[in-house]
Amino acid sequence: MRQRALLATAAAFLVIGAGGAEAQDVQGIDLISLAGTMRDQSYVSQTKPLAPPFADLDYDAYREIRPLVAKGEMLPHGDSFAVDLLPPGLFFTETSEIDRVIDAGVQEIAFSYDLFDFEPRYFDRIPSENSDGDFSGLRLRYLLNAHKGFGLNQTARSSASLKDTEAVYHDRPSAWIAPQEDWGPGAVMLVEQLIADDFMGNIVAFWRPETALEAGGEYRRYAYRLTWTRDMPDLGGLASFVQGRGVLEHKLPGLRRFVVDVAAAVRDPAPDMSPSDGAELLGASAFVLPDQDASRMTFLLARGDLDLAELRLSSRVLEDTPVRPVWLPSWTCARDGGV
Repeated sequence: MRQRALLATAAAFLVIGAGGAEAQDVQGIDLISLAGTMRDQSYVSQTKPLAPPFADLDYDAYREIRPLVAKGEMLPHGDSFAVDLLPPGLFFTETSEIDRVIDAGVQEIAFSYDLFDFEPRYFDRIPSENSDGDFSGLRLRYLLNAHKGFGLNQTARSSASLKDTEAVYHDRPSAWIAPQEDWGPGAVMLVEQLIADDFMGNIVAFWRPETALEAGGEYRRYAYRLTWTRDMPDLGGLASFVQGRGVLEHKLPGLRRFVVDVAAAVRDPAPDMSPSDGAELLGASAFVLPDQDASRMTFLLARGDLDLAELRLSSRVLEDTPVRPVWLPSWTCARDGGV
C-alpha cells in the first residue's frame, strides 16, 4: 500500500512539518474500502532497486544511518506526539511516500539525505544531490498512558545488565498495544521462536481472536494505539523479576536447576509452577535474600523424554493474588542431548 493513501485517511491524526511538493486533494479516500479492493487483486510488488547509499547494506551499516533530531527525528506534532522518518535499506526495500495534511489537502514530505546522519566508518561518500528516493516508513512517538493492553517491554535499562556495546539492547524501546475498543473474545499469545543466531528477533506477542480468521472473509475493525517508549511499564503494584537463569545440577545428572529473583521481600512466597506435559518441576523452595530487598525461588527441571519444555512460574501470598508478573521461560536440550 502506498503510504500516501494511509495518511490521507488519517488527516486528523498526522500533521508534521517538513518541505514538500504541491498539495493534492484527499476527498473521497476510504482506507477500509481501498484495503478491500486490494484484497481481491493479485499482489504486484512495487519494489525497485535502492540507490546508493542505501543499496546493499548489511546490518551494521544500516543501523548507523540515524535520523537527525528536528529534521528526520522527533518532528513535533502537538503537545503529546512526535514523528520519526525512517530510511530505506537492509530488509526495508519497499519504500513509501509520506505526506502531511495541510489546509489545501495533502503535501508530500520531500525525501532528502540531509534528514539523516551517516556514520563515516560505513559511508565514505554521500551523494551531493538527492536521488529519487523515498522513506521506508515512519514511527509515531507518544506518551504511554494505557494500563490495559499487551506488548514487549525492555526492562533491563543498565548497560551493565547486558554488556552489549554494539547493539545496545538495554537502550531499545518497549512496544505497547492498547485496544481502543472491545476486540471481543480472544487471548494474547506470547511466542519464542527458535533461531540460529541473535541477529533475528525471536519474541513475538500478538492477539488471537477466539474464532479463527479465514482468507477472504470480512472482519471487524481492531482499533488500537501502538506506543514506542523507554518508560517502564506500570505493573499495577506487582514486583518485577530481577533475573532468571538455569544451571546444571552436577550432583543430580539429568536435572537442571533454575534460580529466579524478584524485587520484593515476600515471606513464604509460595511458588506457583507448571511445566509442559511430560516434564516435572521438583524441589521448589523460596526465601528472602540476605539483603532483605528481594526474594529468590529455585526449582529443578526433570525433562523426561522432552527436547523442549515450556515453564511457568509465579508466586502467590494470598489465594489468587499474584505478587509479581508470570515468568515464562522455555528450555531446549543441548546439541549433545543434555539438559
